[in-house]
Amino acid sequence: MSQSDRKDVIVVLGAAVWKGSIPSPSLHRRILHAIELIHCQKASTLILSGGIGKYPPSEAQIMRQISLEQGIHENQIILDEQAQSTLESAINCTRIIQENQWDNVLIVSDHYHIFRAVLLFRLLGIYAEGSSPDKMGIGTSRWQCLYLHVREIIALPWNIIKIGIFRIRKQPVSEI
Repeated sequence: MSQSDRKDVIVVLGAAVWKGSIPSPSLHRRILHAIELIHCQKASTLILSGGIGKYPPSEAQIMRQISLEQGIHENQIILDEQAQSTLESAINCTRIIQENQWDNVLIVSDHYHIFRAVLLFRLLGIYAEGSSPDKMGIGTSRWQCLYLHVREIIALPWNIIKIGIFRIRKQPVSEI
């Protein structure tokens, strides 16, 4: 691995937690991929982003638990438990990244989501690249896959407009 491949931090974007504190397949896939990247020394720190959805605990807490079980040390983990959307994750994680003066970031999410996620971080001034686990995983229907892609198509312009309005008004990112 060349030094240029190494990132300052890996941001893992959350996905649903199911009843009984069970990570959804997407959440599980994302965190295992990030853990593999840490073990391959692509970075040494994880930012785990995701609040409480329909069922507690937070997505970030579930990912933290899995990370610890897979040999990641507590001091390698930073939690963002407030984010309720990709845009909120990007904003919250941007603050953390800037506070730590990190320059390059690897965003982990599913392949259908990575384009929007990376773009949002870049629009917020963070140099980011994306990394996704294997496609959708076993058990994702074609209809569900279609729904996820359509959701991204709808969310992307809305997120760009929201960031643009705040830039025009010269309001800080923290107010988005």
